[in-house]
Parts: sequence; structure tokens; C-alpha cells
Amino acid sequence: MEWLYTSKKVVAYVGTTFIAAGAGIAEKNKVPTIVVASAVQRNHERGFKYWFSPVGKNPDTARITFDLVQTIPPEKRPKAVAIFQEHTDFGLEQAETFKNEAVQRGLKIAAHEKYSPMTKDFSPLILTAKNAGAEVILSSPITPDGMTILRQIKELDYNPKMIVVIRAADDLAWGKAMGPVGDYVVVMGGWHYRVSYPGVDELNKTYQSKFGRPSDMQTGPAYASIQILAAAIEKAGSLDTTKIRNSIGATDMMTVVGRVKFRPNGTVVDPCPAIIQWIEGGQKLVWPKEFRETPFVYPIPPWEER
Repeated sequence: MEWLYTSKKVVAYVGTTFIAAGAGIAEKNKVPTIVVASAVQRNHERGFKYWFSPVGKNPDTARITFDLVQTIPPEKRPKAVAIFQEHTDFGLEQAETFKNEAVQRGLKIAAHEKYSPMTKDFSPLILTAKNAGAEVILSSPITPDGMTILRQIKELDYNPKMIVVIRAADDLAWGKAMGPVGDYVVVMGGWHYRVSYPGVDELNKTYQSKFGRPSDMQTGPAYASIQILAAAIEKAGSLDTTKIRNSIGATDMMTVVGRVKFRPNGTVVDPCPAIIQWIEGGQKLVWPKEFRETPFVYPIPPWEER
């Protein structure tokens, strides 16, 4: 986490965290906090006033993922899904939001399987989903588990039509480690360097010149958090943390992640709906339609055709 200091006083926290305790500390100290890479919704349901995030939460991830599913022609649209739930608080929350959204959209939960992090053998989960006829896999594993799951899906010749891998496939290391096996998985990371919001082109040029590659998935939200904080301090006209907090809460501005306006619980209204699909070893923006660089691949090719 980065700390913004002035006269040895912390006036804001900006950074990444999944730690629930961090929210409590910020609230206790009355220090406004903008969290970048946390999809956890529950921290925003604890009545905190100093906890904000410019990225979507687990319910947004589920909703936007199924918005993409709804673009599939009705006659080809999947009817049954499998949920692979990591046995952690985050895994439970994400799995429940996937389940709720799927049911609301009229899909059958063909399998809902749980596992512990760093599991070595996922074959019981995979075979259950395969035998149940699940056409879509919904998961949010850590990177090692995600890689193991995909490799074992291939080994067991399970050919779902769509595979969602939240978190594990976010990083560029996924493509390097997985090769063709990692292709066609869907990621909902909250941002992509091809979204056409004001300031994105300039951000990409700077990032490209410094790192030699397009902006990473969390670059946009990180940059937007500074845009939001700078505007809030300017509006507050003070380094008083309560005044800064009130300015952040009243945010309604365009950023590199789109327009940011916060709900009373600190979550953003209409977060950036960027959905990415790994295609030919790269992260391709496939949704929303107005920004996409390539069509969403569905159904994904069976293993024998890759």
C-alpha cells in the first residue's frame, strides 16, 4: 500500500488489499482509503465511511460476465453451469454471486464443487462437472490452482463451451506458462488498455515507453485512484481527512476507468465492464461491444482441434 504523507501526517491510503482488517484500521483512524485490486463486496457492507474502490466487486463481476453470455444467440446459449468454489471467504463470495446471477438468468447449476487452495488433484470436481453436462465453468482460483485446473481439464478431455477464470488468468504470466492450453479462458479484471476513455492513450504511451508493453490490467484503476484523490483534495481545499473523505464520496468525474461515481457504501456505480479473453497467447478485449478488439469466442474449440 502506498501512503500519502504531509507533515508526517497520513491523509489518505491508496493501494491494493484483500485484507478485511485494513478497512477497519482506515475507519478507526478516519483516513480515506481508495482500494484498487480488491473485488470483495463484504468490506463495503460494514457501514464504513472511509473505504472506496473505483473497480467492480464480485456481484459486478458476475453480472457483467452474464451480460456477455446474454450476447450469445438464444439457440446457442448455455443452459447449465458448474461453479468451482475456492474454500476461502473470497471464494465463497464470488461463488455465491455467480450462483445468484446464473439462477436469475435462468441457468441450471449443474455442479457446485468446493476445494482448498493449492489442491493438487482437481479431477473429482472436473469429472463431476463433465458428467453433469455443465457447459460453462465459473471459477476464481489463485494462479497455481487455475493453471492446474486448466491442465487437468485438458487431460480429462472435458470440453466446456466457456471457461471463466477470475484472478488466476489476470497476469501476463498466464500466457507464458500455459501456452495454447491457457487460451480462450475469460477474465473479468475491471480494465483493459483498449478502453477508449479520456486519458487512456496518454497513460498507455507512458507505460509503453517505461515498461515496453501495453498497460497492465490494474494500471488503469491505480491511475484512476490518483485522479480521484487529487481531485478530492483540490475540491476539499484542505488536507483535513474528513473533508477529503467527503470530497471522495461526492466524486462524479471521468477517469481512465470511465465515469466514477460512488454509492454510499464506497462501491462504484457502473464499473468499467471490460471482459478479456485469452486468444493466441494474448489478452484480447471482447466486451463491451463498443471497445472490443475481437469478437468473443464461443463455443471455445475442443481440445482435439487446438
